[in-house]
Amino acid sequence: MEAAAPTLLKNKRVLIVEDQYLIAADLSRTLTRLGGVVVGPVASSEAAREQLAKSDIDLAFLDINLDEQMVFPLADELERRGIPFVFATGHEATILPDRFKSRLRLTKPFTVEAVIEAVRHLSPGR
Repeated sequence: MEAAAPTLLKNKRVLIVEDQYLIAADLSRTLTRLGGVVVGPVASSEAAREQLAKSDIDLAFLDINLDEQMVFPLADELERRGIPFVFATGHEATILPDRFKSRLRLTKPFTVEAVIEAVRHLSPGR
């Protein structure tokens, strides 16, 4: 990890919505090393909404398919609130509705470098 990376997120609150424990744990460690404060991880859109109700969220990483439920209504809510997010998925881009085709998408399995680039994309000026 490059020298400036630990300050990339500097106390930003990052919501992780991921239903696979190992992926969520790995992403959580990476975001913490980048200086972020991880909210969650949570494994469902409902749990994510609970976190949104009680926490200020600066950005989010969203798995597209959460136990056979698509995350797009949650993504719509994040968009309405002005919270930047990235999709983290093993699915092809064709699964995205047209309204999200231009959104950043990390393909699983993703690297630390890919997460750093996503954070830079979501937090311009860092």
